[in-house]
Amino acid sequence: MPIGNTTLNYQSRSSFYEDWNKEETLPEVADIGQTYADIIRGETQDYMKDYGDFEEALIASRKDTSLIDAVPEDVARESQKAKEIAERNRQRYGYQQTAIERDETGRSEQRGEALNLAGGLTNARVAQKEQNYQTMAGLINIGSDSYSQNINSLSKASAGQTERMNAYKAAKGSHKASMISTGATLGSAAILAAFGFGF
Repeated sequence: MPIGNTTLNYQSRSSFYEDWNKEETLPEVADIGQTYADIIRGETQDYMKDYGDFEEALIASRKDTSLIDAVPEDVARESQKAKEIAERNRQRYGYQQTAIERDETGRSEQRGEALNLAGGLTNARVAQKEQNYQTMAGLINIGSDSYSQNINSLSKASAGQTERMNAYKAAKGSHKASMISTGATLGSAAILAAFGFGF
């Protein structure tokens, strides 16, 4: 099947999978419960090997303060930028400030910087808290999904084993009843034959 300049050929791999299916056979299972427990343990170990470091990093990041820590530097940089813009504008138009104006401008800039810092910290704390909650929720969901999948698999395996045991007991009981019935029929026939009531 051509797609652009590439041709996909599914037929070329089919024989590979057929050969693989012929060569590989599953081993006989003596203890179903133990085998299933080994599978779950192996999957858990693989999961921890593949995702354990990622989960540990998420756990460590649930107390992250990077958004809050970045605010003072951002506010200082933006305040400095505003001062430089104001200074360039004054120089462009040749405006000279008086001493009183310079003092008032300095106080105004300090107030603006303090307000920006307070507002930025407040917003950053809210955003940081939300981000950390989302990280925690993600961790809980990962654990919950993994737990649910394992429990569901174990429940299905347990139900299957129970059904097999019940079917075995029912077949055994049916066989026993059949043998008793056959024995009773043969016994009745023997008694009737003994008294001359043969067929």
